[in-house]
Amino acid sequence: MKINADFLMRCIGGENIVIPSKAQSFKCNRIFKLSETGAFLFRSMECEMSEEELIKKLLDEYDIDAATAKQDIKALLNDFAQKGLLE
Repeated sequence: MKINADFLMRCIGGENIVIPSKAQSFKCNRIFKLSETGAFLFRSMECEMSEEELIKKLLDEYDIDAATAKQDIKALLNDFAQKGLLE
């Protein structure tokens, strides 16, 4: 999985915000706010990553168990897909 190149993440006022690029802005007029964890994973997915790789990155970065990491990654990927953030 990889983040759709038509979306960019910026830190604005201390908040992690995903915005559409100019090319995408006529299709999507929304912005999305990400948590610290969501932003970490968004940055990780700027390159192609498998679900297993994302789980490992989450486990390496945060003090959580594997079952929680897997559940959180599935929820995040579903959310990103529904918002059109994935290629």
